[in-house]
Amino acid sequence: MAQQHAIYAVLSARDAGTQLVVLPTAGGKTATFIVLAIAEAAAAVTVTRRLQVVAKVAPSAVTTTPTPWYPPVTIVLTPTRAITANIVGAARAAGLTVGSRPCGCDAGKESLFVIAMGTAVRDGVVFREVTRRLSDGGRLARVVIDEAHLTLLWDFREALAHLRATVVDLPCPLLLLTATAPPAWIEALLAAVGLRAHRP
Repeated sequence: MAQQHAIYAVLSARDAGTQLVVLPTAGGKTATFIVLAIAEAAAAVTVTRRLQVVAKVAPSAVTTTPTPWYPPVTIVLTPTRAITANIVGAARAAGLTVGSRPCGCDAGKESLFVIAMGTAVRDGVVFREVTRRLSDGGRLARVVIDEAHLTLLWDFREALAHLRATVVDLPCPLLLLTATAPPAWIEALLAAVGLRAHRP
């Protein structure tokens, strides 16, 4: 039931706000974004097919040849290779096309990109530009930080200390997933990812 509530809450997020989902280990945190990515990819396929039907049945209603309607993009930032592999495996098993480096509006048919947090931080300028271009093109659905509590615990990973600058001004919903965030940590966790007053 908690997983279902989380999925509905994430689905309803449209503005550039921050959401924190705390579910127990094996409680279905990954499904909170994979289910949505599946639905969004399926909707894009449906729209493309319907445009093609309209072009055949009523050619005068379509001014140009219908191009594929690409799905919204979910970008997932992960702290470890094992977590990356788990997410990629689950997404591919669900039929999603997974990429590792979005290049802006030309992200193509991929609806899910899984990127190491360290890579996103090291290439922070590129990451921010890509998310801006995807957003400007209407394709950026959300950015997810999996195991978000590690941004507070892993002092030895310098990259995580700079994550805030990478995600602070995202033009989309930011989803933080964790199984380990006691109430006393929540303010620090939100500060670690750069919560600002303009981001509810």
